[in-house]
This record gives sequence, C-alpha cells and structure tokens, in this order.
Amino acid sequence: MTVICIKICTQTGPYGRVPQNQILCFSFNKLLLQKEELEQRHLHLLQVVESEKTAKWQYTQQCEELTSEIKKLRAEVSFLLECRNERMKLAWPLAEPCHATRREGFTASFQRSSKQDV
Repeated sequence: MTVICIKICTQTGPYGRVPQNQILCFSFNKLLLQKEELEQRHLHLLQVVESEKTAKWQYTQQCEELTSEIKKLRAEVSFLLECRNERMKLAWPLAEPCHATRREGFTASFQRSSKQDV
C-alpha cells in the first residue's frame, strides 16, 4: 500500500499553536477510488449532456418539419379558398339576373302604383 504524505504549513490559531510538522497521510488507494468515482460522474454527466443535445436536435428537426407542414397547409387552404371564390364568381352571374328581374319587376310595379296614386 502506497502512502502519500502532505506537509501542512500551520499558523497560530485561536486555540494556540498547531505543531509545524503535522503530517496528514492519505491512502493512495482511497485517492484513486475518489478519482475513479469523479471520473465516472464526469462521464455520466457527459453522457447526459450528449443525450440532451441529441434530444434538442431531434426536437429542432420536428419543429422544422412541422413548420414546413404548416406552410404547405396554409398554401393549400389559400388555394382552396381561391378556387371556391372563383366558383362563386362563376355561379353568381347566373343567379344575379333572377334577383335583378325581381328588383326590376318590383321597381316597375312600385312606380306604376305610385303613378296611380298621384
């Protein structure tokens, strides 16, 4: 078992002077275990970040696809409305003489009745 010793420089504290040659010894194996644990945590966090980036990219792709689908649908609705308006314009002159004749007949009968009253 390898032991790493670290010498600590000491100062006078509130409870008196700490010995200058106090040495803390750490087990090298404990340090290696802590290092491996931190590396595993780091790798895990990297994987989480990478999966989040992938999810973000997928959502971005979906948004772009849906945006283009919305544009297509709006264009289709616009086209269908134009077609409907064109059909109504074509059908309107056929229906218009009926209304015009009714109006003319009503106007003529109204004029006749008002002339008789005078």
